[in-house]
Amino acid sequence: MKSRLPLKPIITAIVLLWDLQGICKTLQVPAFLVNVPEGHFAAVSEPCKSLAEARKSAIYDLARQVLGSIGGRYDHRFVFDSSGDLKNPQKSMQDNLLRAASGIVLGIEQNIIKSTWQMDQSDRFIFFILVNYPQSLIAKMRNLTLGSKVLASFIGVSENYALIRVTEVNGVSVVLTSADIKICKQNRFAKTISFFIIQVPEAFCENYSVELDPVKVCDSSQTVILRLIEAKPVSDYLLGAKIEHKIHLKGYDEIGRPVNVHLAF
Repeated sequence: MKSRLPLKPIITAIVLLWDLQGICKTLQVPAFLVNVPEGHFAAVSEPCKSLAEARKSAIYDLARQVLGSIGGRYDHRFVFDSSGDLKNPQKSMQDNLLRAASGIVLGIEQNIIKSTWQMDQSDRFIFFILVNYPQSLIAKMRNLTLGSKVLASFIGVSENYALIRVTEVNGVSVVLTSADIKICKQNRFAKTISFFIIQVPEAFCENYSVELDPVKVCDSSQTVILRLIEAKPVSDYLLGAKIEHKIHLKGYDEIGRPVNVHLAF
């Protein structure tokens, strides 16, 4: 008669084997995470309940790394506190160096070249990702973070048109689309003429807007042609008019932020 193995030790062995399989479920770190190629960033997500959440977590980690390479600001805080009495003084000190980074990061998902995922012992998803992000792209993001800088200068007037030179110096593409124009006249002879001849205003302003053929400028200069209200040289001369033009050029940069440039001549 064959002897039977005790049931309890068999169940115990099965349970131990099951636990051992769970313990042995270790993460296999991808090679690109161990040796990150030059001009690339690699990231790993937090353990997440879904694959979509894990992928998003890895992308956020990459964004933080890129922000750190663009630049950051530091905040040093020192706190000294004293409590208790003269016999039993209690003193405490906190000395913290905080770092915060902010800026614009674009093109992470478009530049993903490798990605993989695994599950940990708790059946949560962990996502690994490698992105090509060279120094040229980091420099571009740094420029976008700083924003555009557009300068305007007056060239001259031709008939009823003003010629304006606009220059962008931060390497951010800008498109100018319209202009608000304010013309103010100061009639220096108004009092004399109003006393002897006819009532004329001492000063007045006129406002109007014009649409531009889109003018694109990036790290270079372009000429903007603005139509002016028809001048009245004879009456302006008789009134001793002093004329000032105030120009407000408007447009947007390459990521849609508004651009405003002011000029007076």
